[in-house]
Formats: sequence, structure tokens, C-alpha cells
Amino acid sequence: MAKCSICNKDMLTAKGCRPYALLINGERYERIKFGDPGDWGEYRDDGARCGDCGAVKGHYHHGGCDVERCPACGGQLISCDCNPREFREGTRGRIDNFLATAYDFYKRDWMAAHRYTEADLLGVYKLYRRDAGKEGLSDEKFEEYLLVNGFDGKGEVYRNVAGFMGNELMDDAYLRRILPEKVYTSNADIIRRWVAMSQ
Repeated sequence: MAKCSICNKDMLTAKGCRPYALLINGERYERIKFGDPGDWGEYRDDGARCGDCGAVKGHYHHGGCDVERCPACGGQLISCDCNPREFREGTRGRIDNFLATAYDFYKRDWMAAHRYTEADLLGVYKLYRRDAGKEGLSDEKFEEYLLVNGFDGKGEVYRNVAGFMGNELMDDAYLRRILPEKVYTSNADIIRRWVAMSQ
């Protein structure tokens, strides 16, 4: 039995994964269901199952599916550069979404300033996959692995979330520089409160 990392259902018998939206670069995106326009299985027969995750046509792909498409760029969701994550609903969710987006842009800014590329990040990910084994893979565990080993194997890496929240997140000018204008302005109230708490 292969269990989905998102819904915990058996992927071979469940119709599909639970519905949830994605957060990509500060924007909400609806996921693409198996067989929807733009999906790899668009022209499959009704009742067909995804060859990777087992989702039935018209239902959501299971977590980590190799063929689920990214709704932002159209590429493979698990390997595109959009860094999708689950979109959180409600007031607390809005804060979580902003923090996740700001942290992602901070990491990109840090990597550019230290001349690391997406290829360098992929290289560390390949080492992580080798060391973790197939059963131990998760985004959270990769982030822990990266924060311990760094890009150079000696620990050179950006701050963890707590370090970011205690430093760069409190710098309004820095956030204005790294965030897209739409993300910055739509979250200005959160930024003002965060900066005021730090003073």
C-alpha cells in the first residue's frame, strides 16, 4: 500500500488527493486535476488513473506525483522553480502565506548575493536524496539537511526561518527591495505590525 503524503489515503484505491490551493510567489493558484485541460492525462478516457499517483481522471493528483503540472508555469510541479506550497486560508493563513513568500524571496536573494544558483541547490538536493533514502524524503527534512550542511558541505547557507524572522523580516526597506510590489503592498499591514513589534 502506497500512502499519499498529503491525504494519507492509499493511492491505488483512493480516487484522488484532498483539494487545496497552492501558494506560488505570493499568489493563490488552484491545482490542476488529473485529466483537466493542460494536464498530462487530458486526453485519457474517463475513469483512467494517473500512471504515477493513481488519481482518477477528474480528481487531484496525490502528493509528490511526477506528472502533476504547475498551474503557474505549466512545468512539472515537483521540479519547477516556482517553489509551490500549500495556500493557507483565513487570517492566520494570510500571515503564514506572507511569511512563507517573504522567506522564499529572502532565500533567493541570499543565494544570488552569495553566487549560488538553482543548480547548486539541486546538487544539495541530490545529496539529500542519496543520504535520506526514498522513505525519508520531505520538504521539511530537506530544509533541515540544507541548514546543517550548507551549499558547500561546511554550513554556508541562509538563515533558518527564526533567524530570518528576527532579522530581515524586520527590515522594511529590505522587504520592499526583494518582494514583488504586489506582494509588498498587499501585505503592508502585516509588515508594519511586524516591524513595529521589533522596535
